[in-house]
Amino acid sequence: RLLGLDASSALHAAPCVETQSGNVTTLDCEATLLTESMGASGDPQRQVKYLLPDAPENAPPGGWPVVIMYHGTGGLISFKAPSTSTTQLTFGTYYQVQAIRELVNHGYAVIAPPARNIVGAWQSNDGTPTPAEYALTEDFRFLTGLFGWIADKKNALGGKLFAESRMHATGISSGGYNTSRMAVSFPTKFRSLTIASAS
Repeated sequence: RLLGLDASSALHAAPCVETQSGNVTTLDCEATLLTESMGASGDPQRQVKYLLPDAPENAPPGGWPVVIMYHGTGGLISFKAPSTSTTQLTFGTYYQVQAIRELVNHGYAVIAPPARNIVGAWQSNDGTPTPAEYALTEDFRFLTGLFGWIADKKNALGGKLFAESRMHATGISSGGYNTSRMAVSFPTKFRSLTIASAS
């Protein structure tokens, strides 16, 4: 169960493909790469991936609800993974892609932003910064820009693509720390926060 949803009541046909080769199943949820800049001038540009439940022009009135997934130290959120691999055994990447599939099956858009140095920790890990200290970080500027993009993004017909009033966040490891940071530094942005395996 994800966000209180029962997988048997799927609403949408997810844009995910499952293939079988021998005893290995590969699940591929092809994500879109966001090329627009976020953050402040001079901050490094980050490559955000996102996946929609359907074509942009089919967004519901008010846009799709959003789940932001924060990766842990050492690797980005996976949108494609085989059922047997080193990363699956270590980090459960296949299950991560299954979770993404279930979310889009139930009408959620999934957005996966990277930390500032791609595979490093989020700045929530930098000595547990106070809200004032965190507000000076690249992560804060980047996420503020990302939330603005979510609020402003239109679909092909000029309607909202995302429902910014229906955002959720989750993360593993350092991404779990960053998920908890949302409650402190962006307290009005999210309807729920789900922390997975953060120390």
